[in-house]
Amino acid sequence: MHLRRSSLFIFSAVIGMAAVAAGTATSSAHVTLVPLVRPAPVYPGLQVDGCASKGGVSASPCPVTLTMSNPAQAVTVTAPSGDTISEKDNCTMGSNSIAMVQGSGSNWVVSSGNTKGHCKAIFTAKNSSGHKVGRASLPITNKFAIP
Repeated sequence: MHLRRSSLFIFSAVIGMAAVAAGTATSSAHVTLVPLVRPAPVYPGLQVDGCASKGGVSASPCPVTLTMSNPAQAVTVTAPSGDTISEKDNCTMGSNSIAMVQGSGSNWVVSSGNTKGHCKAIFTAKNSSGHKVGRASLPITNKFAIP
């Protein structure tokens, strides 16, 4: 990307000099060269640590890191009143499990599995009509595998 910006800047400069050179000595030409810079993307609801929330649903603490001294972590999931919370994760692959996420309502427990690694739990809130109204993403790191 840096090479592309430099190339565009040089190209703009050459075009600008050619435009000035093409003018007569008595006319004045004003060329402004502005480097092209793309602003950083903004993702609403996304936090720097990978925790995301939408529609008033959140998980705390977030993220979760499991270690030998902390092999399980209680997690509180909050959602607008009356919503039902469900959970899905990518923490189990065959017989290997990075973490186990168990619970219901606002009370959940994330516990260490038999494999070190990273995974994510997604908590989804549905209103009384069954429509999805929000979700929270919970990154999980397991640094301690239970044999």
